[in-house]
Amino acid sequence: MPAVVGAAVRLMYDGALSAPARARQLVSPKSLRIMAKEQTDRTTLDLFANERRPGRPKTNPLSRDEQLRINKRNQLKRDKVRGLKRVS
Repeated sequence: MPAVVGAAVRLMYDGALSAPARARQLVSPKSLRIMAKEQTDRTTLDLFANERRPGRPKTNPLSRDEQLRINKRNQLKRDKVRGLKRVS
């Protein structure tokens, strides 16, 4: 009987815990709750952040728009060195 009462008291105890105890409590598997996610729901991007997306892998850290601007600038420099001029 005292063991049951002790367990109930431990469950109801809401006192201050030390920082390491609080950290263990937050990540313990017992208190970990997993939220269900719908594959078509893309409003919560953090749920899908670590999923691999289909298609070609991203190899350049720049956006496509920035890549195009840099490539165009390099092309114009290359053409200028070759003596080519832009047609207006």
